[in-house]
Amino acid sequence: MTGDPDDGVVDLHPGRVQVEVDPRNRQALPDPLARREKESGQVEKAANEQSEPPGHGGLAWRVPSRGSHHPPRPLAPGDVVAAFCDELGEWSAAQIISLEPHDRQADVLDLDWSGAEPHDVADLGELKPLKLTLPGQRGVAQCHREWVLPRGHKNLGPAPLLTTRASLAWTLGWHTGFHLHLQRRWDAGLHGEPENERVHALDGDAVDVLPAGASFPDIRSLFVRGANTIDGARVVSAYPNLTHLNLWGKLSRLINASALNGLHRLRRFEVHDVFGMIPEDCLDPEQLTQLEYVDLDGVPADYAMAMRRAWTPEVGKGVFLRVSRAREPEWVKENLDNPLREWDGREGISARTYRRALTAWKQSTRPILEALLTPTAGVVQRALLIALGRDFARAFAEVSGPSYILETDELGELLDALQNLITTAPAAPGVDREEAIRALFEGIDQHGYW
Repeated sequence: MTGDPDDGVVDLHPGRVQVEVDPRNRQALPDPLARREKESGQVEKAANEQSEPPGHGGLAWRVPSRGSHHPPRPLAPGDVVAAFCDELGEWSAAQIISLEPHDRQADVLDLDWSGAEPHDVADLGELKPLKLTLPGQRGVAQCHREWVLPRGHKNLGPAPLLTTRASLAWTLGWHTGFHLHLQRRWDAGLHGEPENERVHALDGDAVDVLPAGASFPDIRSLFVRGANTIDGARVVSAYPNLTHLNLWGKLSRLINASALNGLHRLRRFEVHDVFGMIPEDCLDPEQLTQLEYVDLDGVPADYAMAMRRAWTPEVGKGVFLRVSRAREPEWVKENLDNPLREWDGREGISARTYRRALTAWKQSTRPILEALLTPTAGVVQRALLIALGRDFARAFAEVSGPSYILETDELGELLDALQNLITTAPAAPGVDREEAIRALFEGIDQHGYW
C-alpha cells in the first residue's frame, strides 16, 4: 500500500488494477492483505455486475441494476454505511466518497470507528477517516469497490464528505472493518502476520481424501485449487459453517452441487473453471439468505443461466452477481488439452487474437515435439531447440503485435504451458527434458520479446 505523504491518501493496491478476494484468508494466500490476482494471471477490473465479453464457446451476461446511473441499493456520495466485522467482533463503518456509473463502482473511505450496531450516523460520534501506519501502508484507507452495497451492510444516511480525493485502487468485496482490525493489532504491538485458524486452503484432491466423518465447524473460508473432482456433499459435511467458498478448478468436476444449499451461513460463492453442475443444482435464494456475492467464471452454460435467473432478483437486495465465460458442453470437450483455454473470452483478448494464438501454439510446438522424439547428439539437439525457441517467441510476438496485446501474464502462461508440454510429452530415450527446457528458454530469451 502506498500513498503520497502530502495528501495522506493510500492506494490499497498501487500501480495496477487489482482483484481482491477475502483479505481475511491468510493461510491460503501469501500476500499480507491476501490480495489475489487470478491464478491464470488474468488481472481484471472490478466491473461490478458487468461481465466479461463472451468468447468462442462462452456466454456472458450483464446483470441489470435499477438503472444505468443508480446502484441496485440506494447509495449516494456522503452516505455512511456500516456492517458487522467478524475480526473486530463489532460493527464498523465507511463513507461513500463518490459513485462512478460508467464502471459501476463506489469509492469508499474506511472510518476509524467500531462499536455496537448503529442506527444512524449520530451513533458514530465524530466521523474520522481510518489512517493506517502499517509498514508501507501509511495514509487514509480508501479504495474503489463494486457499487452493490452488500446485504449485510446498512446505510445510516448522509454526512459531510471527509475527502473529495479519488482513490486509484480497486478491489472486489467490501470487508468493512478489516483494515481497522489490522491497524489495531499493530497499535497493540502485534506486528506479526495475524493467524487465521478459520481458513482452509486445499490443493488438488485433498478435499476428497478427508478422513471419514472429518468435520471442521470452526472453519469459515474454504479455498479449493486444482481438484479433479469436488464433492459438494463432502464439503458441506466437513465444513458446515462456511461463509466463503472458492472453487478454482482446471476443467474440474463438481458433483452433488445441490448439497451446497446446506451452507446456510454462506455469504460469498466463487467458482472458476468448474463443470458438472446442472440447472437443478442452482443455489436457492430462499435457503441461502445471507449470500451476497456470487462470481461464476467458466461454468456450464445451462447452470449459469439457472443461477442468473434465480439470483438476478436478489441484486436489488444487495447481492453482487457476475456470470462470465459460461461454456457449452462442446467447448469443454474441445478444450481438455488446450493450454490456452483461459484466454478464450478473457478481457483484452479478442476472439481473433485467441484464434491466432491457438494457431501459433500448434505450429510452433509441433516441431518441438518432433525434436524430442528424434534421437540426436546432445549438441545438435540443443542448437535445434534454441532455434525452435526463437521461432516460438517470434510466433507469439506476431500475435501480440505492436500494441502488445499479450501482456506479462499471458507471456508467463505461455512459458508455463511450454514447460509443462516438454515435461509430459513423449521423448526419445536419453533426452534430457530439463536441458531441453533450458535450450528452448534460451532461444526465447535471444529473441528479446520476453
